[in-house]
Amino acid sequence: MAENGRTEDRIDIVLRELKLLRGEVSSLKERLAHLEKTGSAGQIEDIAAGRTGKTRPSHDAPPSPTPSPLPKKEKPKREKKDGESLETRIGGRWLNRIGIVAVVIGVAFFIKYAFDNNWIGPTGRVVLGIVSGLGLIGWGQHLYRTYRIYAQGLIGGGIAILYVSLFAAYDFYALIPYGAALAAVAFVTASAVILSSIGDDIALFIIVLAGGFATPLLLGFSDDHQVSLLTFVVVLDLGVLAAAYRKNWKIINFLAFFATLIIFSLWAGKYYSHSSHLVPTQVFLVIFLVIFAALSFSYNITHRKKTSVWDLLLIFAAAFSFFSASYANLTPENEGLMGLLAGGMAAIYFGMGYLTHRRNAGDKLLILGFYSVALAFITVMIPIELDGAWVTVGWATQAAALVWIGLITRSRAVGIGGLVLFFVVLMRLIYVDFTVDLYAEDFRVLLNGRFLTALYVTLALGFGTVIMDRAMKAVPRDTFRKVSGALLFIAAHLVMITAISAETYDFFELQRIAIPVAQGDADRMIDTILYAQRLSLSGIWMVYSAALIIFGIAAKNRTARIFAITIFAVTILKVFFFDLSRLERFYRIVSFIGLGVILLAVSYLYTRFKDSIIDLVIGDEEKPV
Repeated sequence: MAENGRTEDRIDIVLRELKLLRGEVSSLKERLAHLEKTGSAGQIEDIAAGRTGKTRPSHDAPPSPTPSPLPKKEKPKREKKDGESLETRIGGRWLNRIGIVAVVIGVAFFIKYAFDNNWIGPTGRVVLGIVSGLGLIGWGQHLYRTYRIYAQGLIGGGIAILYVSLFAAYDFYALIPYGAALAAVAFVTASAVILSSIGDDIALFIIVLAGGFATPLLLGFSDDHQVSLLTFVVVLDLGVLAAAYRKNWKIINFLAFFATLIIFSLWAGKYYSHSSHLVPTQVFLVIFLVIFAALSFSYNITHRKKTSVWDLLLIFAAAFSFFSASYANLTPENEGLMGLLAGGMAAIYFGMGYLTHRRNAGDKLLILGFYSVALAFITVMIPIELDGAWVTVGWATQAAALVWIGLITRSRAVGIGGLVLFFVVLMRLIYVDFTVDLYAEDFRVLLNGRFLTALYVTLALGFGTVIMDRAMKAVPRDTFRKVSGALLFIAAHLVMITAISAETYDFFELQRIAIPVAQGDADRMIDTILYAQRLSLSGIWMVYSAALIIFGIAAKNRTARIFAITIFAVTILKVFFFDLSRLERFYRIVSFIGLGVILLAVSYLYTRFKDSIIDLVIGDEEKPV
């Protein structure tokens, strides 16, 4: 034990000595660094030789002075950057912008005025404009590093003047061929994109873009040059698309979209002719759609960034603007193509949604945006391509798909869209599909469009109910899913019981119609059929309710039991207040006895399983639907 104690004491002493040595080394390093700054060579030699600085080896040398404490490093104070004053903004920014806009407008008016008065030849006007534009660009580049805001206006104005000159050279004066003009405009646009991207200068790009789109507006549409005008716009839009791959400049995207829409609308309002412009107009519309569809997601996919609401707005605006313009262009002669067009649009946006899912699966908002547009076009396509009950079938399928997609993507908005579409399906089913012609030769009970459509809608609603039920298992306290599942369940059974009632009613109605009026006992036979018709409805409702009660107990489904009791209540009211006065004595007896027997049977079931039902109602095992 004593030996162990001595060992531990020795270890402690060694550790203390090591700490002292580390402190001495740190002190020597600090002194050495200080002396290197002050230039004291003698003290540096002492430290290097291992001496502490108290004495020197030479007898003639004076003792080393005690080193002064190291000065503390002061952190440089950050200069406060004051925001631009109103005076600075007006003088340095606003006057520059207004001035360059005025110059561009003046140059455009000068070219047109010179053209009208023949002051200068066409070649001279264009050359003068190009030289002026290049001069402003060169001057702006020279001043860019020193006076960036001022230089932005010069460069943007110079590029805008180039646009004006090149557009006039081809469209007004026919000095250069179409290919050369297109190449020149593309080169100017590419230069503008490069200059703006290198300097990360959105202000410069806005000036350039505004000048480019303003060119045809300033010069006016001198003639119906659709191809040259819209090609000029396409080149500008491609420049915006090129910038969008590197810069997330949403304001640029919207500026290009609205400028394109305005120019196209102005041209169409002035020159559009259905007979001569149909094909080229549709080609340009497709090009514009592709550009702006790519604009809405190119940056997000390239850089794996999340989509914003503004991106979705551009997606919706581009898609539905294209479809509206195409509808106006293709109808009425080609109205049959509109369903194909809507289907093609749906396929395109489904494809873009899939591409986004592969490249940037985390961007659920963009994926849902593409899929929502695709489903919207399917909704539009269905009534265009299909007739009658097929419209209801198509919408019911789409509604079920929306509910399902909303659940798997956890998007409440998509799920609500599915529920709203289901409501539209129910309204159409009631007011359109339930109307049948009993006098038609091909009408057959249970084998007709009404019942088969109702059966399909019931299955679609049932599908929605099942997936809601499964979703509730994952999130038991989700009120939205619980209420939605209950509504879908009730709607499904309402459709089914209504369809069965309608088929039963028409079965007897067909028999009544088939009775010859001239037959002697026709009135008695008609009354018998009417009594059976009324009684059958009560019987169907009672049996359906009893079956639903049994299902509700077996499946632990509270909604089914409550809905069954509601149907029972309606049936009791019908028997007591309608059958009692409208039915013959025999049918009245059958109605009451049948109702009583079924009610007693249901009452027995509730009594027999009341403890289980109470546990289900107040416990945790109860199914939501």
